[in-house]
Amino acid sequence: MTKNCPRCGYPNPDDALFCQRCGYQFTPYRPKKSSSKIIVGAVGGIIAIVVAVLAVFLVMHHSGGVAITPLGGTLYYNPYNDELIANITLNSTGKITITSASIRGTSISSTNITPNTLLPGENEVFITFNSVTQQELGNLQSYTIILTLSNGEQISVVANLEEYFGGPSVRQLGTGTMCTLPNGTVKVVFTLHSTGNVQIVSSVIVGTGLQAYSSEIPLKPGINNVTIYFPNASGYTFQPGSTYVLILGLSDGTTVQVAVTYVGQS
Repeated sequence: MTKNCPRCGYPNPDDALFCQRCGYQFTPYRPKKSSSKIIVGAVGGIIAIVVAVLAVFLVMHHSGGVAITPLGGTLYYNPYNDELIANITLNSTGKITITSASIRGTSISSTNITPNTLLPGENEVFITFNSVTQQELGNLQSYTIILTLSNGEQISVVANLEEYFGGPSVRQLGTGTMCTLPNGTVKVVFTLHSTGNVQIVSSVIVGTGLQAYSSEIPLKPGINNVTIYFPNASGYTFQPGSTYVLILGLSDGTTVQVAVTYVGQS
């Protein structure tokens, strides 16, 4: 088969790219793209985007959409009562619960976590490990605390060990209560057990900036019911049903943490 040149009319082979007489360039045949292929390609692109978005959603759903960043921690060990207390700071992007804590490389597990629910922002958390012997703890300078979250994930927090020596052993019995009086003063009531005579010389509510009225509260051996009043000139707002932590300074230089639940107005 031949094709005639549109310029000079010379017959050229059908597959010629140029006219053999005048050099006219023939336009090569380009089949039109099928509209069905265009549609299929567009649909495929949309499906890929949907799959990617779904994958991100599933990852966020699995992790609860909460990111936890450790900001540091300290371990305090009292060999007199075999008690280990971790004071750690965590930054959270959302609300999530710490279900348990343990010390990596040991069988030591937590007996109390206060508060155990992390809120968005910076959180100060106290973790108590009871019946911890010096032999079980070892003699490392720092330890890794493994926190298990309510979504199944685990977070590692490195904490440096500091040893403190107390005289009498003071511990809380149960959980205390906290309420606001009509004049705005915050009233806290809790129960402590002491193995000797010691005094509470200071008290603060963690995360609120509130400090108790200056007064020494004596503790005697046995069970002690304690009431402490905090002025709230700043108007700090407590959340009913939430648990707060008090740090009590004792006359022997040690501290005790106390958990209380806010019950509202009195």
